[in-house]
Amino acid sequence: MLLSLIIPMYNEDGIIANTCEQLITNSSFNKGLIEVIIVNDGSRDKSAEIVKKYCGGHFKLISYEKNRGKGFAVKTGVLEAHGDIIAYTDADLAYGLDIINEAIKCLNEKNCDIVIGNRHLIPSSYNAYTLSRRAASKTFSFILNSILNIKISDTQCGIKVMKRKAAKDIFSHITTDGYAFDLEVLTLAKIKGYRIEEIPTVILKHEKSNVSLFRDSYRTLRDAIKIKNTLSKHNKSHMVWYNE
Repeated sequence: MLLSLIIPMYNEDGIIANTCEQLITNSSFNKGLIEVIIVNDGSRDKSAEIVKKYCGGHFKLISYEKNRGKGFAVKTGVLEAHGDIIAYTDADLAYGLDIINEAIKCLNEKNCDIVIGNRHLIPSSYNAYTLSRRAASKTFSFILNSILNIKISDTQCGIKVMKRKAAKDIFSHITTDGYAFDLEVLTLAKIKGYRIEEIPTVILKHEKSNVSLFRDSYRTLRDAIKIKNTLSKHNKSHMVWYNE
């Protein structure tokens, strides 16, 4: 079984070498059971130059000049992936790598299609965050669920693992380029009838983020409303393309 791990990257030259080193020393990587696709989302620093040193073998770098957003980067990687299982996580590996193995185990044992991390299931998971960021994250998830009614308490957790069929099917229809793409992924998964399981996830480390709490929260809310409006235009008789 081949795992494809997608890592979106934007101006991460301070951490990306460490990330690559962690992946190289991972046992699955050494057994040849993983391909790592790092998608350079228009970085303006030396991120791409650093990753190029690791390319070849199991590492692949995809670059484009204009910054398009995390959603576009993940979609680009997923559509290029060859794995039986396709996962994506953040460039700092904030949740570690063991969680991916746990997610794959869940895929097999529960015969589901998608496994996502849920930080709310372990109270100590947010210890790496400030109190204000914890409160904002939980409030934000509540609001997003109210808008899209997908009944998932941690839609924005940065670790998601999918069977190939589900990943390719869903991402071939994703139109959201920014951080709200996770909402569209989960909404489409629900519409298409894919089974989703959540597993407890702990934030092991929290590097300085490129996310602006207020700016990107506004954009995500805006995109969530756009996703809802787009999907609401398609009643059951007009949703044939969701079930291809």
